[in-house]
This record gives sequence, structure tokens and C-alpha cells, in this order.
Amino acid sequence: MERISVEQNQSELIISIKAYIDEQKQNLLKWWLILFSICGLIVIGYAIFAGFSKQEWIFVGIYLAFWLYFEYKMWFIFQWRNYGVEQIKIDHEAIHITKLVKDRGIPQSYYFEHVKNFSLFKDETGKVFTKLSDSYWQLTNPAFVFEYLGTTVTFGVELSEKDKKKLWKQMEKFYDQSHKPQNLDKNA
Repeated sequence: MERISVEQNQSELIISIKAYIDEQKQNLLKWWLILFSICGLIVIGYAIFAGFSKQEWIFVGIYLAFWLYFEYKMWFIFQWRNYGVEQIKIDHEAIHITKLVKDRGIPQSYYFEHVKNFSLFKDETGKVFTKLSDSYWQLTNPAFVFEYLGTTVTFGVELSEKDKKKLWKQMEKFYDQSHKPQNLDKNA
């Protein structure tokens, strides 16, 4: 649990989870990002100086839209792996989840009166799909899940089974000491 820190007082439980980083994969991601950026810049440069027809401009525009989207997603993952922290604050009224990158993030608050089915996350998509989506450049493997106003909320990304269960017990203990939402699933 060296990536995880837990602070608790009478009024709140604060869990901070540093992003998982694999140095070899991070280095590959860095080189992929550099080369992908160069490819996009070459296309932009060529598009500026080449005389394109309207149909060619449409193709280049669509290509660049996809390029910008993946450039942004990979840049975010690269930053997340280097500087990311998932912070979970639980108090008497709500669960506050913030994904911080370089100490910047937008907290999301989920009030207990609307939280339902709070439990450990169980992947029910099947092993093949899980393996396909479980790559280093995606934020997958949530530990905890609940429903909030018709939306599924997951958090506790990329924790080992041992860490998941340890944090779950700490959250249960905090609830028992403060107030316990009616929907906390003890069987998880």
C-alpha cells in the first residue's frame, strides 16, 4: 500500500491513491506520444502548404480531429501516470472524489441520500473484453462502485485485491463510527 495513504479523524476519511506507474511502459508511452505528435504536425504542415480540393480538406479535417482527440487522451494518461492522485474524501454527508494531476482537479460530490448499491466493483463484462480494455494507456480496473441518480460511479483505480479489501474495511469502519448509509453492501 505504498501508493495509498489514509487519514482519518472524527469527521472524515481521506484516501489518496497515487497513479500506478511502470517505468518501461511509461517510456514506451512517452516515445509513442512524441512520434504521434510529429506525425500530426507533419500532416498539419503539409495541409497548410499543399493545395487541397474541398474533398481533401474534409478528409484532412476528419483525420486531424481524430489525431487531436487521441493526442489529448494520451497526453492526459501520460500526465496522470506521472503526477496523478485519486483523492477520496468521505464525510458524514457525502463522498467527494477528485482526480488530481499536478494538484489540479475538479472534485465531484456524491451525497449519501442519493447513493445506492455501494460495493466492491465486480467486472461482469467477460474475460476477453476485460483483457482487451486493460491496457496501460487506459484508466481501468476500478475498485469500488455505486449508483448515483441513475449513473454508475466507479473509483479506486488500479488497486490490488488486497488493497481493495483493506480500503473497503476502513470505509466500513468509518461508516460504523460515524453514520452508515442504508445502502452500504456488507456482503461485498
